[in-house]
Amino acid sequence: MTTIKSLPVELLEEIFQCAYGKFINPSNHSKKPLRRNDKLPSPGRHSFPYNVASASSQWLDILKSSPRYWNRIIIDLAADPAPFLDVFSISQRSQNSDKCLDVIIFSSLKNRPHERDTFTATGVEYRRARTVFENLAPYIPRCRSIMFDLVYESSLPSAAVILSTQTGALRALCLTCEIDNIDFGLPRITPATNGPLGHSLQSLQTLSLTGFGFMELHHSGGGLSRLLSAGARLHLSIHHFHFVNSGPDISRSFVVFAAALQELDTCALELSLANLCMIDAAPPLRRTALAFQHLHKLTFDAVTADFITAFLGPHVIFPGGSVTAIAFSRCVIPRLRDDLNLNWSTGPLTLQLVDIPLSASVAGNTSLYNALEVLNADDILLAGCAGTTDALLRWFGGEAGAAPYSPALAWLEVRDCLGFTSAGIRALVEDRRARNASGERVDDECVASLASVCVSGQSPGVDAADLAYFAADDVVQWKMVED
Repeated sequence: MTTIKSLPVELLEEIFQCAYGKFINPSNHSKKPLRRNDKLPSPGRHSFPYNVASASSQWLDILKSSPRYWNRIIIDLAADPAPFLDVFSISQRSQNSDKCLDVIIFSSLKNRPHERDTFTATGVEYRRARTVFENLAPYIPRCRSIMFDLVYESSLPSAAVILSTQTGALRALCLTCEIDNIDFGLPRITPATNGPLGHSLQSLQTLSLTGFGFMELHHSGGGLSRLLSAGARLHLSIHHFHFVNSGPDISRSFVVFAAALQELDTCALELSLANLCMIDAAPPLRRTALAFQHLHKLTFDAVTADFITAFLGPHVIFPGGSVTAIAFSRCVIPRLRDDLNLNWSTGPLTLQLVDIPLSASVAGNTSLYNALEVLNADDILLAGCAGTTDALLRWFGGEAGAAPYSPALAWLEVRDCLGFTSAGIRALVEDRRARNASGERVDDECVASLASVCVSGQSPGVDAADLAYFAADDVVQWKMVED
């Protein structure tokens, strides 16, 4: 039986062309703008053209014969990248030179930690990443997106170096890692050797950096905001950083970090902060050090409670009232200042609480209370939160005649939470409906009746009478499954 590898080259070319048409549409791929909710392509060995090119040297040679296959360049650093180093120059051939490039450099060892030897893998990945970047560098002006998704932070290229190049076409730059082996040693952050930024970043929409990379960018002359188009939408993600606030070295201080973020307040900003922690206490910032007029969405993911306290402290105001969503994920939420919500948002607010652990307190779940007590959201998601109990729902609804929290709440989703019962959900719906019908007001705001409650995941305690009530009411969508 003839195998695919023994097929004539002409037939293989037809097969590869079909694969190319399935994964990439050459007629509009480079022209389609990135919408703010678009996700960059996930790196993977099964993505074209890497899946075909890595199968055999013959297939790689066939693909190299046509530049049209290389508008998207994918390289896995878990293997020797040498066979792929010339694809950057191949993509530049005359009939292809006006097309934008999407570059994805990743390591599949992120998903295979048992195959990593820390002492050897660090150096191997670093050398391979450096070699690939040296071959990529001349073609950065053509890049629409650049993604390095590696194991070690030390292998990532410098964002300051990349953005000092002419990058007018660049819409997304994502430099991410699993292990912050640079930042763990708390080195002093110095400017990149290339000098300050000087080229327009008018197309940039997505920027994802380690904290070290973001601070290096700031110390390299900053000016990021002046290179972005006025009013541009920017999704900024900063991950992995240890703040050091004492001593003569201020390069790692929260004060400097706050100043760097403040420079970006000219953008319509979506800000994601992940894996950030304080080595020591942050000093109080003078006067109003952070005034976000254009912040639309704020996400905290696996950050420490003292970082949240510092970031949402008295020095932060939101005079623009532009915040539409805030999310907490995998973190203990400290007590928030009572006036935080007063200037937070002038319109509907979405609050997402995901995988919030039990707090180290007598109550055991004060994280959820701390968020729900202060943030008056219209739309709330509770997902994977162990503290979602009937007691929380009763408190939230205003138990013992007390005023309810989040009077604006109209949409509630509870997903993969096991601590509550159907009776708790029913009581919350009935209580809110009664308060709305009576015209009850909290802080001069009418208590809203719940318009939608969606409950999904493994079934907690459930009563047949409650299920009948939900079935006869169009408010609750009960989508629980039995164990």
